[in-house]
Amino acid sequence: MMACPNMSTEQELFKVLETVDNYTTDGKTLQLNKARMAPLARFELISE
Repeated sequence: MMACPNMSTEQELFKVLETVDNYTTDGKTLQLNKARMAPLARFELISE
């Protein structure tokens, strides 16, 4: 918890994680979902 310089961002992420009940992935993106609503969060794999 202490690694994030902006605690409000971290708190919002924890709210999303408490709400999520399923996820989808295609190998390049990860979407966190609640029921059949729009994704609550979307993460994209970044390669260097």
